[in-house]
This record gives sequence, C-alpha cells and structure tokens, in this order.
Amino acid sequence: MAADPRQEIVSTGQYLLSHQLAWGSTGNISARFDDNSFFISASGASLGTLTTENLSLCRVNGETVTHNVTPSKEHRVHAAVYLNDPKATVTSLSEGENRLLWTVSNSVCPPAEDDMLITVSKIDIPSLITPNMDNKNDYFELLGIEVLGKVELTVIDRRGALVYENPAYDNLWHGTDYNGEPLPDDIYFYIIEAENGLAISGYLYIRN
Repeated sequence: MAADPRQEIVSTGQYLLSHQLAWGSTGNISARFDDNSFFISASGASLGTLTTENLSLCRVNGETVTHNVTPSKEHRVHAAVYLNDPKATVTSLSEGENRLLWTVSNSVCPPAEDDMLITVSKIDIPSLITPNMDNKNDYFELLGIEVLGKVELTVIDRRGALVYENPAYDNLWHGTDYNGEPLPDDIYFYIIEAENGLAISGYLYIRN
C-alpha cells in the first residue's frame, strides 16, 4: 500500500524539528499527492504540532482544493516547483545492486549531489506446471514475488482469450479457469505487472 503523503509531511516536520534542521517551529512543508496536486501545511501551522487535519490540498496550477483549510501563503511557490519538477525514469537495471548518482543544478544555487542504491532481486518464473496436485510443480509459483509488492497476473490462451486474471496474485493459481475447471494441456501466455513498475510477459505450458 502506498504511503499517505499527509502523514509523511507530519513525520518529516517532526523529524526536522527533533534534529534541529528547521529554524524555529514555523515554516511550510509540502509533498506531492499525484501528478496534478500536492499537500501543503496550512497558513500559520507549526511543524511541531502539525497534523493531517491542517494540511491543504492544492493543484500545481496554484488552485486550492481544500477550501476549509487555508494553505501557506507560499503555496504558489511550491506549485511552481511541482509544475516544473523534472522526473527521471530508470531502465535496464542489472540484477543485484545498482547505485545511481545524480547532480541537480538550477543555475542559481550550488550543484547538489545525491545517490541511491537499488537492489534488483531475481524472480524465478516457471515455464511448466503439472497441476495434478502431487506436490510437484502444481502451482504457478513466482519465486521472489515478495520483493515486487502487489502483483497482477493475467493469463490468455493461444487464441488470445482471457482465461485467468488476479489483481493481487498469491502464488496459488494451478491451471484453472474462472470456474475452477482445469484448463486443457496447451501453451498459455502470461502478463505479470508489479506494483514496483516491473512488467514481465512470457509463455507457460500446462500439462495435467
């Protein structure tokens, strides 16, 4: 489940104060909600007593959505940042540890550097299942599924007809259709879409 950006703002404000990273207890803080909006602390709110109730939802065009909570007077500055915030997409990561290093510069402040370590775990996907319930290759078991987050599995036959779909796959599919009836021996194609952005497709042979 994705983290609540409102609670992240509250926790971050408390962290800044407890580690003496904020000047006094005032100031404004925000976090992106989606591509078009963000949460920001209310006008006059204190970082030390900030709660999810005194956060305002605003659009990146500067419009206020939460009209019962007045946002910080600097919400338009935050909106401009989110509106022009560049996004980076990382592809072709190798299995194992991948360390990313980047430099950010806005031609005004000195360049800032940061790094991130991304670990890619191997996911083992079977190409054959024999669902005769003899405790050998009965299930379409994705080894390493726990690192993917929520996983959606879609299975189609060679004609392109959908035979199975599970938006929260749990490694318990054993070659049956929606009615629980065994699918005939044949080649089937699967699509795996993970919460972490990973998408995998391939084929699977079912032999009863």
